Amino acid sequence: MVRWGCASVMVFGFIAFLMVGLAGAEVVRYDLTVGYKEVRFTGQARQAMAINGRIPGPILFFNEGDTAVITVHNEMDVETSIHWHGILLPNQYDGVPYVTTMPILPGKSHTFTFDLRQSGTYWYHSHTNLQEQRGMYGAIVIRPRKPRAGEEVDRELVLVLSDWTDESPYEVLRTLKRGSEWYSIRKGTAQSWDRVISRGAFWDRLRQSFHRMPPMDVSDVYYDRFLVNGMTALRFPEVSAGERIRLRIVNGSTSTYFVLTWGRGPMRIVSADGQPVVPVEVERLPIAVAETYDLILEAGAGASELRATAMDGSGHASVFLGEGPAEEAPAVEPPDLFRMFSTMMAEMGGGHETMTMK
Repeated sequence: MVRWGCASVMVFGFIAFLMVGLAGAEVVRYDLTVGYKEVRFTGQARQAMAINGRIPGPILFFNEGDTAVITVHNEMDVETSIHWHGILLPNQYDGVPYVTTMPILPGKSHTFTFDLRQSGTYWYHSHTNLQEQRGMYGAIVIRPRKPRAGEEVDRELVLVLSDWTDESPYEVLRTLKRGSEWYSIRKGTAQSWDRVISRGAFWDRLRQSFHRMPPMDVSDVYYDRFLVNGMTALRFPEVSAGERIRLRIVNGSTSTYFVLTWGRGPMRIVSADGQPVVPVEVERLPIAVAETYDLILEAGAGASELRATAMDGSGHASVFLGEGPAEEAPAVEPPDLFRMFSTMMAEMGGGHETMTMK
C-alpha cells in the first residue's frame, strides 16, 4: 500500500497546478522597427515616427502565461525607448530610459523578455522626449486562459484613439510654457470680456478672477485631427447584423480626453485598464489619456457609429460597424467654458464661497 503524506499531496498538487497553468503557453516573438515616416493626416506632409512603418504600431497579441520576446530596432538618428504600459514585468524591462532601462541608441537593438502573468487590453509607447506625440504607440492584447461567462463574442476589434497636430511637439511645449492663449484662439474658445458679457457670464468671470484663475478650458492644445487606428473615420463593413463584438479601446492620445457614444444606445463595459469589472451599461463613456476599456456591443442592420468626441468639443473620430444606412452616434455638446468655474465650485461643496485660495 502506498501512503501519501500531507506534504507529498501538497507538492503533487502544486506540480499539477503548474503543469495545467503552463499548458498552451508559448514563447511569442515580435520585432519592432522604429523609423521615420511621412504622413499627410491634414493633407500637408509631415515627418512622423512609426513602428514597423505604421501609426499606430502593430497590435501585439498574446495569451496569458506566454513569454514575450520583443526586439526593438532603432533605425532613427536619435535614441528611443518602449514602455509596456500596465504590464507586470521585471523592472529592467519597464522601458523608461535612464530610470529602469537604458535607451536604445541609433542603429542599435534591444530585446525585452518577460512572462505574461495577466490578461486584458494594454498598450505600449515611447518614453523618450516627445516621441509618443509623433506616432510611437500601439496596442497589446493578452487573452485570458479562461474567458469569463457571458463575454462570448463573434468578433474582436482593437481601436487606438489618438490626436495629431502638424505643429512640432517642441513648439507646442514652448507655446504652453509661455502661457499663450493661441490654442484657445484657434479653437474659438478664447474668453475676451466682450464675449463674456454677451454670454451673460460677467459675474462668473469676476469670481474666477478673484481666485486668480485664468479662463477655463478642457484641453490646452489645439489638434488638427482626432484619429482611431490612424484614421478620422474607420469602417468595418464585414460586420453583420446581430454580431456580438468586443471592442478593445485604448486612448493613446497625447492630451485628449474623449467621450464615447454609440449609435445603438447603451454600451456594455466589461473591463477597465485590463481588469475585469462587473458589467455595466452606460450611454456615454469618458476615457482619459492612457486608459483602456473593453466594450461588448451588438451590431445593427446598418452602419452603427461609435464616436469618440474630444471632451472640449473641438472634433471627433468615428468607427462604423457594418454597412448600410448610418446609425449615427449622439453628438456630445461642448462644455460651457464661461460658467465652468462656478459649476465646479458648486459641485465641490455649495458654492465658490466655500473655497479659499492663498
